[in-house]
Amino acid sequence: MDINNLESLGKTVRTIGLAGELEIMLNDDYVFDLVTGEPIFFEIKNSRIPYFIADVRQTGDRYRIKFDDIDSQDQAKQFINLNVFVIKKKRKAAEKNELTSIIGYKALDKKLGDLGEITGIQEYPGQQVLEINYNGKEILLPVTPDFIRDIDHKNTVVHIQCPDGLLDVYE
Repeated sequence: MDINNLESLGKTVRTIGLAGELEIMLNDDYVFDLVTGEPIFFEIKNSRIPYFIADVRQTGDRYRIKFDDIDSQDQAKQFINLNVFVIKKKRKAAEKNELTSIIGYKALDKKLGDLGEITGIQEYPGQQVLEINYNGKEILLPVTPDFIRDIDHKNTVVHIQCPDGLLDVYE
């Protein structure tokens, strides 16, 4: 683990719930590939201290992260308004402009199969959304690691995991 090769991820903004989850607001429009068991470094008194991810979810320009060894809201409060860092290799090359390259790709769901063609990307504050032509209707799917599982450029397919009930909204 090379702590001299860190880059800024963002800043902790608040606690979530009673179990010690923290919300981190990202500095920029990049997506970071954060994985359970890997460290995030908190800047505490001019030192960067690693804490390991127990669970992570991304929502727009924010991550909700549960860390090992932070088990209560009171413990988590000590980490509010701290700068956080990741090891540089964790950054994914996923700038906003790169997503436009998947327009025209097939959206393939793990359970539901072929959902149709990706026809566009919409920009909302803090969130990008895929437009998918599903049986003649436009459905919207947030661009998050929870839903976008893999992009296969060779076969022009985006592997997704549609949230339960999403397609029912469009029926």
